[in-house]
Amino acid sequence: MSPFKSNSHPRHSLCTTEFVPARESYEWLCDALTVYKPRQYEFARLNLQGTFLSKRKIAKLVTKGYVKDWDDPRLYTIIALRRRGIPPGALLAFVSELGVTTQVSTTEIKKFESVVRGYLEDSAPRLMMVLNPVKVVLENVPDDYRVPVEVPLHPKVPAMGTITTSFTKELYIDADDFREVDSPDYFRLAPGKSVGLFKAPFPVTCTGYKKDEKTGAVTEITCRLENDGSARKPKAYIQWVNAPDAVKIDEVRYFLPLFKTEPPPADFESDINPDSLVVYRNAVIEPAFYNVAKKAINDAKKDSEERTKKAKAEMAANEVTKSGKVEHLEDEPTVDAASLVGPENVRFQGMRLAYFTLDRESSVKALEEGSAVEGKAEGDKIILNRIVSLKEDTGKNA
Repeated sequence: MSPFKSNSHPRHSLCTTEFVPARESYEWLCDALTVYKPRQYEFARLNLQGTFLSKRKIAKLVTKGYVKDWDDPRLYTIIALRRRGIPPGALLAFVSELGVTTQVSTTEIKKFESVVRGYLEDSAPRLMMVLNPVKVVLENVPDDYRVPVEVPLHPKVPAMGTITTSFTKELYIDADDFREVDSPDYFRLAPGKSVGLFKAPFPVTCTGYKKDEKTGAVTEITCRLENDGSARKPKAYIQWVNAPDAVKIDEVRYFLPLFKTEPPPADFESDINPDSLVVYRNAVIEPAFYNVAKKAINDAKKDSEERTKKAKAEMAANEVTKSGKVEHLEDEPTVDAASLVGPENVRFQGMRLAYFTLDRESSVKALEEGSAVEGKAEGDKIILNRIVSLKEDTGKNA
């Protein structure tokens, strides 16, 4: 049988030919060549605002060095979205919410990010993390002061459990949580002002600070721990990481729009945003990061094995021939559980910052197959990618 239908008339010698739809022609060709025939779906391209999905244009971005590779998280290829930490379930939720259509349309990036954020809200654990750390020293406690503090991994999902950290004499807070000059509409730390530390036993009051003479930046803040019971309830709580146990993050990468205008112009090379990648190199996170990351990898391995087993069973059912035997074609893709697990499975929310994932350029021995390491090891390199920002709230500026 041919992929063309003949419409010849018995009274005419000339034969006209009608072309069969591409799908039928493709399936006929696969059958004729006895090669693997995947299931086909027909739908319009999903275009996202502020970017493009053209392979020709993306290839130009890669070859000319505007992005690092096809999986650069500033792109929206499948491998780039995976490296950025977008969960497969969030992608499915996004497409399901839009619906499938054959009509070409463009969807706003904020819509995509909103769906991803909503998905991570219920599934990602939360850790205390400081992006721009400045040291706080408590002047009225001994050097060996250490109080255990239990912190929930998710305040709305008790099943995620809790972690235990230590409240110590020295700790880090974010530089944005301190001002040298106070104001009535500011509720975080300032000279003579008290603030609460998330889940810490007592608030602290700023009694002084030190600055770098050259840069003018605050380098250390001195505080008094209000542990005598006389302090009033603070108006604000900030996150912190204890200094002795803090885990240094080598890089935290924030990805911003790749182009300056929307939509990108025809000569998009002249419209590249030079600040589309922002890197922070001094961030710290609490040591529970290792336990959270290890659990995420183990859960991903278990889930991938279950998905692989189910997929293989479905494929075997589809490969049963008339003879009752199972045939697997050489060019047919095989299911591999290991290919479903990677550093992008480590996802969490840095409190008051964003959602993050572990980048593939990281090296964490505790996450290696069969490793007995529980925490930080020599040679570890932690690189985090921001998946998506937190929902902005009206009181953030306060």
